[in-house]
Amino acid sequence: MVEPNSQAWRKRSSDEAAAPAAEPEHVHYEILLERHLDGELTLAERQELFAHIEICEECREILEAEETLVDHLSRIPRLMPPSDLRAKILEEASREREILMQGGILLGDPEQDQEAPLPRRVVASPVRLWATRIFVVLSALLFLLTADVSSVPVVNILQHQLREGVLYLLTNAREFLLSPKTDHSRPLSTNNPNHE
Repeated sequence: MVEPNSQAWRKRSSDEAAAPAAEPEHVHYEILLERHLDGELTLAERQELFAHIEICEECREILEAEETLVDHLSRIPRLMPPSDLRAKILEEASREREILMQGGILLGDPEQDQEAPLPRRVVASPVRLWATRIFVVLSALLFLLTADVSSVPVVNILQHQLREGVLYLLTNAREFLLSPKTDHSRPLSTNNPNHE
């Protein structure tokens, strides 16, 4: 038998690449070969194909290589998922949705805690909630400062104003930090000469 990587197989592939189109009669037999492998030939078509294969060495080698390939593929064991896989996936998705809806986080591995209907959860502390909110706000600001939103006029205007505001704050913060240190323990002097 001829393997799919045989010289005849490579010759056919290179001939197909070199030739713009196969002979119309040969294309007919290639189609019959494919239908034969799928088990779709009538008795007359089968007789026609095998009569051609007796005189055409190239088609004979292709048929042998493809039959070998089909034989090898049929020997591969089929893997079947467990019968309860779908139910387990839906149950786990439902469990995670319930936890997320309650605003908690998972502790531990749900596989280890089979007797509990829901995995244990912890309600987030106020500090964690505020930290999360600040992170989300800063992430949104970073996105608005860096994203290219020129195609959306309203957001483009907002981005421009936001950039000007951040630049103003940074400039003033820089000036404040670089200004000479003053003693804030004594009261500020006024320019009013009548004050003393």
